[in-house]
Amino acid sequence: MRLSCAGSRVPRRRHLESQSNDECASVFPAIVAPARPAARRTMGNGERPPARRPDSSGSPPPAADAPAASNHPFSSHDTKHMTSRRLASRTAVAASLSALMLAACGGDDSANAPTAGGAAPLTPAVASPAGPTGSTPGSTPGATTAPAPSSTSAGQLSVDKMAFAQTHVVPSGGLSWTLPNASASLRPISRRDALVLVAIGQADAVQPVLEAWKDGAKLGALALSPPSALPPTESGGRAYANDRWSAVVPAAWMVPGVSFSVSASNYTSSVAQAPVFGTDADVQLTILPFYLFGADDTNSPPLSTTQAPDAATQQEIFAKWPTAELKVRTHPAGRFSLATVVVGPRADRTGAAQPAYPVTALDQQKDGYGVMSAMLTLITNMRTANGDGPLNNQYYAPLIALNSNGQFANLGGGLGGVGSGAAVGDHRYTGIFIHEQGHAFGLNHAGDEYAKGAYPYAGGSLSGSVWGYDPNHREFLDVLVPTTASSYAKCASSHQLDAQGRCYKQDPMQGGAGDQSSGYKFATFSDYNTGRMQAWIASRVLADPASSTGYSKWDSAAQARAPYTPTTDNNGLYGVNQNLPVQAGVPVHTIVVSFSKAGSAGASYIYPPFSYTGNLIATFDPTSAADRQAITVDKGTYPWYCKGTGCDYTLRVTYADGSRTYRVLQGGFRAWWTPTVDDANATNPLSGSSFRVWAINVPGDKRIGKIELLDTPMVWNGMPANPTVLLSR
Repeated sequence: MRLSCAGSRVPRRRHLESQSNDECASVFPAIVAPARPAARRTMGNGERPPARRPDSSGSPPPAADAPAASNHPFSSHDTKHMTSRRLASRTAVAASLSALMLAACGGDDSANAPTAGGAAPLTPAVASPAGPTGSTPGSTPGATTAPAPSSTSAGQLSVDKMAFAQTHVVPSGGLSWTLPNASASLRPISRRDALVLVAIGQADAVQPVLEAWKDGAKLGALALSPPSALPPTESGGRAYANDRWSAVVPAAWMVPGVSFSVSASNYTSSVAQAPVFGTDADVQLTILPFYLFGADDTNSPPLSTTQAPDAATQQEIFAKWPTAELKVRTHPAGRFSLATVVVGPRADRTGAAQPAYPVTALDQQKDGYGVMSAMLTLITNMRTANGDGPLNNQYYAPLIALNSNGQFANLGGGLGGVGSGAAVGDHRYTGIFIHEQGHAFGLNHAGDEYAKGAYPYAGGSLSGSVWGYDPNHREFLDVLVPTTASSYAKCASSHQLDAQGRCYKQDPMQGGAGDQSSGYKFATFSDYNTGRMQAWIASRVLADPASSTGYSKWDSAAQARAPYTPTTDNNGLYGVNQNLPVQAGVPVHTIVVSFSKAGSAGASYIYPPFSYTGNLIATFDPTSAADRQAITVDKGTYPWYCKGTGCDYTLRVTYADGSRTYRVLQGGFRAWWTPTVDDANATNPLSGSSFRVWAINVPGDKRIGKIELLDTPMVWNGMPANPTVLLSR
């Protein structure tokens, strides 16, 4: 295969850090095939080896939420063909407010909205209860806002503040943060309906109207509803403001280049404001339930309830995520049923290191996250194998499992690969789901990040965040815990407090579950973490039929999509063509193999293959001289493809008609950046360096007869005539 190669610098091998807090213990699943890390560091010299990462997986670390402690990487999943659900904000515009319009969260901070006061300093301080110090209407404590236009002339209407509520109430110029160890911004979301909030300088303005303009042409006008008609606050709470005029702005107007002004029957139009927009990308959420250890529709929650969140839950997910559109689908493969799961080397409940081992019931796992860790590894690798790794999608695998007595088992937690786009958890689509997908978006535990100078609000709270807004309920979301929240009665002992002793909400990434009003499934993210999710979405490659290359990426400076040409970076170290599909929408078989170099009993295993319509990424046939040349270490077209940890194993698939296909499995058990020498811990059963999980898609136009794992050391030098068969299924 000949795909263009770009870049001679290598990202340092990612170091995985365990994270924990009072409620969550970070867990690292088993070693996975080389996957692109969420954050990569490059070396300034193409000849210097990247720094070794402890697990040799190349994948971002998962964060866990429940009991248990351990250390390893993660997995991947698929689900059955279901009708894709599309949640669009493309609602038709009307002059009046509509409950169907998808707007945002509160927080341009009004006189009555205490979003300012208890804001934690940008430089993390001791996490003591913070209280409001008073805020100017429309101010945004804890964040930097762009100044509003000025120079109002006599007879001209003045707009003191203009903000747009989508997931949060965000000023037209957006919000930004510069912290000691992080930075972020949150902008109005392009192509998504918004509730515009306007503070008018003249108290006698009559029949004010919002006008939208682009390229000198008027797009239309909306009558502004008076402050008395402003949406209420959740749980009958305090009003967001008493001076904001409002209207629902349609998604078609929420695009770069559009400016907004306000006029009245007794005043001329105000100075126009042009919002600074964030990405207009959608997010596809793929659900792949895993039914484990004999679980099925007769003894466990049926596929009809696990294969996707219900419509109301999907609407609430959309309300929380900063995306222009949410598309939910069940994986075309359907559920993945497994009788056996292999757990990689990890610590047990006592903290003692354990070798890799097979599990045939959930209560056989030696710590609370063993099976979740293995499944996260599978779903992460399967996502990459299907060419979805760089794209604007998230995978979630509900785990439905039985104990050894044949009874349905409660997971009690979840795992998400930080920045990986994949997570696992229970089937209920509540707090565990939204938290683990937060990890998949790149968020860590907010309390830990605050202590490290990477989160602005004390203790992982919303003390300083702007308010939220929910378009489904058509109400503002306060930064204080509402009276109907399950945590309200006893929150004072565990939450940040304002000067009146009221509890600030916790972010969902720091124990926020339970801080939401009755009738909601999910707690409110802070503005800061929502901005980070927006940044993750903006960083993704978009499959874009309108682009000349078939792909695009968001250009933040230009506030527009730009055609994107995939390239092979890092000389193929993390795959070819960024592991984007070379064939899309074709029959495939997904094959997953776990292998213990240490020979741990039952840990080397070929999982049952499953078939569906999916994608194929660039892989290599070791029986082809041209393909072997392409991956020859330091000399081939992709000279680093095998240099990380070797290319010593080959998958041989024999189809029912007798034909065969061979594929090199990238990554093995070699010392980092020394692909001819075994890692010092390659045969240590207690080390993650002795265990690996591969996932690969092969053509699925024919039925599989046999799958074999072959021993093919340094295969770029030549394919053995009669390779040793290590595993067979």
